[in-house]
Amino acid sequence: MEEKDYISRKETFYLFVMLFLCFVLGFLSSRLLTYSNVNIALPTFNKEIISENRCSGMKLLETANCLQTELKEFYIYNMSNLREKYDVEKLKAGGGVCWHFAQWYSDRAKETGYYSKEVTVDIGDIVHVFTVISNEEGYCIMDQTSLSKCQLLKNGGEI
Repeated sequence: MEEKDYISRKETFYLFVMLFLCFVLGFLSSRLLTYSNVNIALPTFNKEIISENRCSGMKLLETANCLQTELKEFYIYNMSNLREKYDVEKLKAGGGVCWHFAQWYSDRAKETGYYSKEVTVDIGDIVHVFTVISNEEGYCIMDQTSLSKCQLLKNGGEI
């Protein structure tokens, strides 16, 4: 009797079923790990780690860049929070609109020893808010995740 070099249809079917089940089990286990409370080598961001003093003690431009970097760690533009009252924890968890972020910049600038002013601009039906932070060095315009402009002053004149 001659040996066969191929597998039967039944064996092929079982092989495909086993491969399919392995794929399904792998997919389901990855979904389970993703949505479970168990963090197994998954990168997570703990918003509480941000140090309140992280941007303190720097020059104006360094502070502006530091605040911008800090904001980018949790920035979410969320129009559905337009009418929500400003709350830093809600902002970090669910995002906000321009005036929420302007208020955040203003608060953080004051915490780091800078003056701040929120500026409101009416553009037809649209209102936009950004923050200007300043000290004796000059000023920086902070607009959401953009560092729009920094102007350093020397001896009362612009550089």
